[in-house]
Amino acid sequence: MGEGVLISDQPVVLRSWNTLTIYRDRWDAWMQLNSGTQVQGRSKGLFSRITFRLNLYIGGSPNISLVADRTQVQSSFRGCLRHLAINRHVYDFRPSPRGDALEGTDIDECSADVCSKVTCLNGGQCVAASPDYGVCLCPLGFIGDKCESAMELIVPLFNGSSYLQYPGLSNTVLSFIELQIVFKPYRPNGVLFYNGYKMDGTGDFISLNLVNGYLEFRFDLGTGAAVIRSEEPLAVGVWHSVFISRTGRDGILEVDDQPRVEGTSPGAFTQLSLPLNMYIGGVHDARDVARKASITESFTGCIQKVVINGKPLKLVDDALAGINVANCLHSCVEEPCKNGGHCEPKMAYYSCHCHLGYAGNNCEKEVTEMIAEPMFTGASYLHYLDENIVKRIRGNKLDIKLKFRSFGPSGLLLWSGKKDMSASSDYLSLGLKEGYLHFQYNLGSGEIIIVYNTTRVDDGKWHTVRATRIEQEGSLVVDNGVVAKGTSPGILNQLNVNNGLYLGGMESIASLSMNKYHSGLVGCLANVTLSTNYHIRLITHATTGINIQACL
Repeated sequence: MGEGVLISDQPVVLRSWNTLTIYRDRWDAWMQLNSGTQVQGRSKGLFSRITFRLNLYIGGSPNISLVADRTQVQSSFRGCLRHLAINRHVYDFRPSPRGDALEGTDIDECSADVCSKVTCLNGGQCVAASPDYGVCLCPLGFIGDKCESAMELIVPLFNGSSYLQYPGLSNTVLSFIELQIVFKPYRPNGVLFYNGYKMDGTGDFISLNLVNGYLEFRFDLGTGAAVIRSEEPLAVGVWHSVFISRTGRDGILEVDDQPRVEGTSPGAFTQLSLPLNMYIGGVHDARDVARKASITESFTGCIQKVVINGKPLKLVDDALAGINVANCLHSCVEEPCKNGGHCEPKMAYYSCHCHLGYAGNNCEKEVTEMIAEPMFTGASYLHYLDENIVKRIRGNKLDIKLKFRSFGPSGLLLWSGKKDMSASSDYLSLGLKEGYLHFQYNLGSGEIIIVYNTTRVDDGKWHTVRATRIEQEGSLVVDNGVVAKGTSPGILNQLNVNNGLYLGGMESIASLSMNKYHSGLVGCLANVTLSTNYHIRLITHATTGINIQACL
């Protein structure tokens, strides 16, 4: 006489177990999906009983078109069923005579039910490794069969089911990207890096993937994928360094000492948009990545360094999430740096960055003598946040005097800028490039570079420097010689900075200096004076300092 139709108050949760309960009493029926609201309905007409003469089918029908008008669906169910009970009869899905099934087509085992017997701790998630065996995927900071052990992650190890997840690169790499990764593979296949545009297997993407030992750099700008492949396979169990770059449609791949390989993406599109999350060492679900990336396995091995457009990625601190990531066998994991020193992995080796007051290969030596003339190693710096110092750097005037000696042709002497630098950010710097002193600043409307090119200053001898700025006009003098002058463009005349003052170098120097410098001073500083009469006590005024010793 008429059908009744009930619709749940919430959608089915895809890729998760859902519970559906249905109850009918003559014309009336009730339905509840998961923990949603119970939905009620009533059929039309006078008849209150249902008579079934055909077999019961679950998951589909031998001829879906015959039931399409009644069910309003055109395809069979895709997913898993693990429990079916009708009027207190619990159905056994195994074939007769061991089970209730009379026949079936294209049915496979759905093994996720094994996780009901596995308890994962500390936020771990169980997945089925086989029809009878479940394993725990552990969140960052925990390891063990049940994620029971806490650990400090230092050099990430990926086991083939691991990944680290980060915010996507979005529109920051539309026209250009540079990427460096230092890694040690244990297997010849696996994805090192992936970021995409869509989750339906199409769209823009960029990937770095090991395929039978060869490294493949792929990217698609929307009109076809570029595939750039290393000329030689990579040895497993050995540290490697890879550098990739893309400018428009052109890509470059450089691996260790192998020949550089270049390639071009087809079509006319030149921009790359990557709004989805970025992955290192694996992906959350290989079915969600671009098909042209040809990703079939997660990476097995260690990754110690990732640098994107000159900015080092903090592998742990920057991660949104991670699964099954443990520590690699590396010296830094043993915490060799004493007295709070920071261990930096360098392929199979390491170096310690020591806090003020300590020195030595492992920061094991206490520095007790007063340091009036600090020595810098190229990986050293002193950082000042004292307002008495910072206020004499920013604003519309500057007057700096100092003495230095340099044992190398390049290195940063002084820097003041923004915490998050961009191409248009205000900054001020003083440093050596190819043996000559450079005084640079940007007040927000353009950069000026004043080069003192009348004498080299990388001779290991002491030199005196005075750098001044009055609004846009700057001057530079070395050893009381001739004055070099310059004027910044535009109309802005104030220096607006918020990251203090660095002397001798700084952390993440390439990133914070926008690739203007790649190392600090190798040499010594002394007698730093601001505004003609404010003498900086180089050690005691410093907020922090790394790798500082007395000048030889």
